[in-house]
Amino acid sequence: MNNTNYSSIEIHIFGNENVKTHELSQHLLLPKNIRALVGISHFVMPNNMYNIETFTIIKDSKNYTITQGFYNQDDLTDALLNTVCDDDDDDTLDLILTYDTITMKFTIKGSWTEILEFPFVPEPTTYDSGTNGLVYLPNYFGVTGDISGNNNYYFFDNSFSGTDDSDRGIEGTKSPDLGGTPDIFIRLGGLEYPTVNKYKAIGRIPIDVGIGDFLNFSPTEIVYYLLSNQDILKFNVELIDSKGKPVNINNADWSLTIVMHFQDKGPNPLPNFPTKGCTTGLCLSDFRNTDRPISKDLYNELKTLRRKQKKLRKNCKSLF
Repeated sequence: MNNTNYSSIEIHIFGNENVKTHELSQHLLLPKNIRALVGISHFVMPNNMYNIETFTIIKDSKNYTITQGFYNQDDLTDALLNTVCDDDDDDTLDLILTYDTITMKFTIKGSWTEILEFPFVPEPTTYDSGTNGLVYLPNYFGVTGDISGNNNYYFFDNSFSGTDDSDRGIEGTKSPDLGGTPDIFIRLGGLEYPTVNKYKAIGRIPIDVGIGDFLNFSPTEIVYYLLSNQDILKFNVELIDSKGKPVNINNADWSLTIVMHFQDKGPNPLPNFPTKGCTTGLCLSDFRNTDRPISKDLYNELKTLRRKQKKLRKNCKSLF
């Protein structure tokens, strides 16, 4: 990409939140024959992210909120034992957390008279009749159980209650998840580019350093995305997780360098993977009469889209 037909620029962006609006010093207005390609070349940020976000445990209909922070096993053990009730400063959670180094799973014991409830995270997935189309992910402790009436918690009745050695307690079904966010994905809001990524991310930053250390990411090869924008002045840099949700970076100062190439596309479209939107480069319908046919479903979808576009143009003309 260093041998381009036109020129290149670097855009340096700085922020301390998960969304930063960046405005260029000059308005980029691209001639009709010029297209821009954009890619991430460098990202730096201290790893100040929490490994646990705020969540609430319900014990005998009372709420106990565990605040966000960076917890190790000792910190989490202390939190389960000493966290006070949201509505009663004299009532503590009094749950005992133990870890089995062989199975690598937590066991939680305590005393309650009715029900103890642990939160979980529902995530849409391929339909599963057993869970009404949802897969229920384990929480930080790796415990799972029956789902409560409000569909936000696993609940455990008083048959799990007790602190004696003979009492089974609540045994984790999976290893606990105390690693925190494993990746940061970068999305550029306000810029139009084709991508097969679900959340339009153009870069993935692996969290491969410990807490307090600096993430210093430079890809071995920059992946460039072809922009369809003809004019560019401002756009958003969004730091999201693998589910498309904003990442809590705990106000860490970060810097991002974006490389933008400008190319003269000439009489032919710039090479780019085809998209059914047909906004840039080649269109999937171009392969209809070749030895590289597209699927029947997609072809029918393109025909329907084309009919809608023709009808829209006809309706627009009839208004004038």
